[in-house]
Amino acid sequence: MDIVGKRRIFLIASGIVTTICLLAIVIFGFKLSIEFTGGSKLEIVSNDNKAINESVVRKAFDSQKIKVVTFKKNTDSDITVRTDTISDAQKNQVLARITETGANVKEKSFDTLGPTIGGETRINALKAVGLAIVAITLYIAFAFRKVSKPVSSWKFGISAIIALMHDVLVVLGVFAIAGFVGGIEIDTLFIT
Repeated sequence: MDIVGKRRIFLIASGIVTTICLLAIVIFGFKLSIEFTGGSKLEIVSNDNKAINESVVRKAFDSQKIKVVTFKKNTDSDITVRTDTISDAQKNQVLARITETGANVKEKSFDTLGPTIGGETRINALKAVGLAIVAITLYIAFAFRKVSKPVSSWKFGISAIIALMHDVLVVLGVFAIAGFVGGIEIDTLFIT
């Protein structure tokens, strides 16, 4: 296959994908997990493996005047609800409202993170990404230091950095689209 001879096709395809990803990032942004924004996440499961009525769960949160950020039905008998920060007492009141309707549910997990921890996590993630970029740049500069003529070593290094930025941009664009379409969140595992 003549890749160099057909480089225009590959460059055009890469340009289209990069443009779509940039637009997705700008238009949709990222759906950040509770680790970055702060808040509470409650996962409710059915004790008898029967389907949980979504409207009952939504009404239980509405009755307590709790703002629901995301509502995700994992399976018919498993629902995850992300809210603003709530206390254990508020969570217990929501569960009591749901069981009052006759639903046989229990709490599978409950996590709360304050916005301060979320802000610190965001800053630390950005620092880690920046440090990784600097380390990769230094490694590439070192690896290509003895490249012979006719092409100078810095051109190889710049090409590698551009390829790295392209790949990261495509992944970020895909996650921006996935967050908008499928509710997929960016968490610390993604940053890692």
